[in-house]
Amino acid sequence: MTDMFFYGTLCDRALLDSVVGHGHADCAEAELADHKVFWVEGENFPILVPAPGQTAKGIFCRGLSPSEVARLHYYEAGFDYVTKQLSVHLNGAEHMAEVYFPIPGAWTPGLDWDLSVWQRKYGPALRKVATQIMADFYQGAVPVSPNCQHVLGQRAQAQVSAATDPTPALPGTPHGTTVENVEKATPYDAFFAVEKHSLKVPRFDGHPSQQVERAVFISGDAVSVLPYDPRTDRVLMVEQFRTAPLARGDANPWLLEPVAGGVDEGESFAEAAHREIVEETGRNAEQLLEIGRYYSSPGTLMEFMVSYVGLADLPEPGTWLGGLASENEDIRSHVISYDTLLDWQSAGYLRNGPLLLSVGWLALNRDRLRQAALKDAVGL
Repeated sequence: MTDMFFYGTLCDRALLDSVVGHGHADCAEAELADHKVFWVEGENFPILVPAPGQTAKGIFCRGLSPSEVARLHYYEAGFDYVTKQLSVHLNGAEHMAEVYFPIPGAWTPGLDWDLSVWQRKYGPALRKVATQIMADFYQGAVPVSPNCQHVLGQRAQAQVSAATDPTPALPGTPHGTTVENVEKATPYDAFFAVEKHSLKVPRFDGHPSQQVERAVFISGDAVSVLPYDPRTDRVLMVEQFRTAPLARGDANPWLLEPVAGGVDEGESFAEAAHREIVEETGRNAEQLLEIGRYYSSPGTLMEFMVSYVGLADLPEPGTWLGGLASENEDIRSHVISYDTLLDWQSAGYLRNGPLLLSVGWLALNRDRLRQAALKDAVGL
């Protein structure tokens, strides 16, 4: 049997229960001297570092079984963590315990750790991720990679958002709980997953349907932003290679698009939009104006999008290259005039759905935005 000290996300009892497989009752608050807990810079989990005179608070769990420890090591290995034996303070006495530390150089400390912030912002999605990760555990299983955890986090965040903001239903529309999911399978699971569902769906006439077979691509939620400068009447679009047009046989698989990307665990749609603008273009949006919330292609895709026009200070018309090297992005940004945008639309250059939606919204609201910007410029 093994005693362990947890100082981060495993102090959340719901997450700990998912990882060990059940509720481990013999846990109590404890402290580790001469150490401090920080957020990992740019991540949503903590790191423990030596800090003379400081105290790291956490929980001490006594008598963990070999199977429970194996599950914990499987889960934590995905974060590049290993254990050390240290003495922790509990009920006026010192006890030896295994404590998780990162592999040297793996992570950089950031701000002071706050479990309550994690529980509020990230907990709803990451508890789901932990459950899914541990569902695939077996002795000798390869730990889930950070990239895979990121994908799972985006899908879990989508489920959290769907539960808190469901689509309003018209009178007479059946409730989703009345759909009978007879069987579900996942024949493919990587960056996207494919789920096959055997369903019995209530019909509008009140009778049940025959059993039907449906398939859906599983992904996270997404955002799109069309940066627009109402002072100069310029817009910014990005251009990048897309695999789907290539697979369709399109001779030009490089598409003009608004800035777009997935919503990470714990992010709001607006937070994701601001992050994506910086990552893809190096610019910032002063204000986001929401266009709409919608399923991009609900017959086959789970993807739910929120589209924005982002008011921004845009440079002279021209192009530049950008994107995150860590995500193998190769993005060309275009700043053009509104008139050129309409010319490009007429010429058929715009073949991206969220971009066309955004251009239509801008056409309806452009005069209002320009008048407001003029008033701000003259101090009215």
